[in-house]
Amino acid sequence: MNPAIITLIVLGIMVILFVTNKFPLGLNPVAIGVAICVAASAPFLTPVGSGTNTLIIKPGNLGFRDFFVPGIGLTLVTLIGSLILIPIFWPL
Repeated sequence: MNPAIITLIVLGIMVILFVTNKFPLGLNPVAIGVAICVAASAPFLTPVGSGTNTLIIKPGNLGFRDFFVPGIGLTLVTLIGSLILIPIFWPL
């Protein structure tokens, strides 16, 4: 199965689970949905997270570490940016 299809299926399940369970807590369901979508669209740590990453493994003679080391920084930037910007645009 295509990784994009798998991501969409998991994303749909997670949004349904978290948004329906967060209504009693009084949290903004749009903010929860945006956070889940940002997390699902940030496949930086592994070469199989994105189709383009998978395509360049053999021609570029790359290994898992070549994706993991820079992926840590990108993941932290995405996390910090999300923690700052999501509550500004979609208040909890």
